[in-house]
This record gives sequence, C-alpha cells and structure tokens, in this order.
Amino acid sequence: MAITHNFLKELHRLGRTINKLTCGQARLEIPDDEERTFYFYITPDDGYYKGSTCKFKVDVPEEYPEEPPLVRCLNKIYHPNIDFESEPIEAAVCVNLLDADWQPGVGLDGCVMAVLFLFHNPNTEDALNPVFRGSQMDEQEFEENVRKSLKGEEVEGFVFDKLINEELDLVTNVQMNDKLINEKPDLVTNVHMNEK
Repeated sequence: MAITHNFLKELHRLGRTINKLTCGQARLEIPDDEERTFYFYITPDDGYYKGSTCKFKVDVPEEYPEEPPLVRCLNKIYHPNIDFESEPIEAAVCVNLLDADWQPGVGLDGCVMAVLFLFHNPNTEDALNPVFRGSQMDEQEFEENVRKSLKGEEVEGFVFDKLINEELDLVTNVQMNDKLINEKPDLVTNVHMNEK
C-alpha cells in the first residue's frame, strides 16, 4: 500500500493537536509497523462514560480522503452505537459522519471527534449494539447498566471489558485537591487554622 505525504502530514498534525482538540479526552498511538493504521483512546470527562477508557483502531484506505477511514472499537463495551458482535475482536462503530455522510474535508480529527461525540451523546433510538435492539429502558436503568458494564460486570447476559479504574478516580480527586490548594491558598490556610 502506498502511503501519501498528505496522509502522513495529517496524521502527525493530529498527533500534535489531539489533546487540545479533545480537551484531553483522547490520545493517539501511531504504530511503527502499520502504514495506514493508527489507534486512539477515548476517556470522556463527563457523562455516562466519564472516566472510562476505550481503544479504537483506524484503518485508512488508499482512497482516503475520498473514502472514509474504517473505525473499530477494540473493547467490548455497553454502548448503543458500538456493535461488539460484528467481528470477534473489532466492533463496528455507528457514526453517520464515518459512513453515509462522509465528506473528504472531515479528516482524521473529525473521525476522533465523531467517536468522542458518541460517548457524550449515546443514541439508544438508532442502536447498532444487539443488547439495545427492541429494548425500552429509562435513563436511570441505562445509567446503571453503563456503570456496571464499565466495571466489567454482567449486563443483560453479557460480560463487558472493565474500562474504568476506581484507583484512577482516587488519583484524579487527589489531583483536583492539589489544584484547589494551588488556586485557593486562603481556603487551605483557613482549613489548617481550624484544625489547630
């Protein structure tokens, strides 16, 4: 497969900008041995999937940018728009922007943003995942199922990959406390004074 200069340029630009583009919610992995493949990780900072980390594989066709990249999820995840049964290892991702609505100007950064959008806005009404087909659930039940699935627990007869690390939540809280200490020293001083 021939690899184009424009594709490499775009991929390296994505590598430099992905953190700012996604407000720290995605990171990129570019393997040395796969010319037209790269990986990215999504870690949403809000919503049902907050704090979870999911890995995606992107195969870029030779016809790119006229043809869209193929984006697959490498984790078994409880998400209405990710079908973990489509292939043994790689799950199809349902985003119109990466299929019927593809435009050459969307670019690789648009692919990452489209997947990140799914984590903040899961669409249960147009579900690709077989767990969601024909099921009617309220928001509270959906939220509880997501929470259980991210811990690697069984939901509706399926066991999902553990995608959240409770220890990381503790580290994040400690980091937030450190940030508070740096930003509000008067508050910390008052706390220390009250302890004496």
